[in-house]
Amino acid sequence: MSKKILGEKHVVVAVVEVNNSNPNGDKEAHGAPRQDGATGLGLITDVCIKSKFLEAVREMYGDVELFIEANRALNEKFEEAAREAAGMTVAELVNAMKKDRDAFTPVLQYLLERYFDMRTFGAVLAKLNRHVRGPAQFTIAQSVLPVELKTYALTSQGITTDKQFYEEGSNTMFGEKTVVRHGVYVIRGEVSAVQAEQTGFTEDDMEKLLQGRVHMFDFDKAAGRADMRLRGLWDFVYPDRLGLEPTTTTLWESLKVTPVPEVLNGFRPATEFSDYIVSLDEASIPSNITIRKLV
Repeated sequence: MSKKILGEKHVVVAVVEVNNSNPNGDKEAHGAPRQDGATGLGLITDVCIKSKFLEAVREMYGDVELFIEANRALNEKFEEAAREAAGMTVAELVNAMKKDRDAFTPVLQYLLERYFDMRTFGAVLAKLNRHVRGPAQFTIAQSVLPVELKTYALTSQGITTDKQFYEEGSNTMFGEKTVVRHGVYVIRGEVSAVQAEQTGFTEDDMEKLLQGRVHMFDFDKAAGRADMRLRGLWDFVYPDRLGLEPTTTTLWESLKVTPVPEVLNGFRPATEFSDYIVSLDEASIPSNITIRKLV
């Protein structure tokens, strides 16, 4: 386990296949898969991607603590951090920060050292009126082609009363689910070594991030997400912390996912991953960039 602060910029690209699954439900569309209304392209938000990734990391590594958890209030963690790091309550800390901005420093250090998600992605600390920008950021993923959505009615043989049986029969509809029939999505991101210095993001954290990406769908199975597969994961490593040349966009665009000619020309729809060609333009990538293909 390396506690050395990450010293090189990383650019990450992942290719994901979705079959009869809902990769990211849209609450404004009654939980249907997210879709760009103008283009029909499927979407997976960065928040959803981070959530799946963090769930995988937590399951894979027993020593990982997360700041944002479903079963514990954030106020408790704020109070704990203020007490352990500064010997005061949050209310006392807020008052102290009005007189001395550095009063927050030991508390921030405590939070970053303890919580993996905060030193990776950052956090908004509204209660303390502070913002932490994390080194790892991901774009909203888009599908390569417009996706077709299919809605299924859900029925059940479970009857709660005899009256329900006589009135509705043994098969009753209790809801519906909408899925993407088939889609291939591209997820892009980068990890800033400059920002890693600010949050204490280490080489060990970087390896956890990559392994979490590899297994992000292994711990997220559900009836509506039964067939989601990581089809490729590339990690482009710069030789330095700044990573100015080539640009992040250049590396993102060096990896292309293109439908085969029959699909591209509209003769038939894409129904499986073999209907796409994944290619990496290595000629456009300088020799000092290390390319790691993890999947």
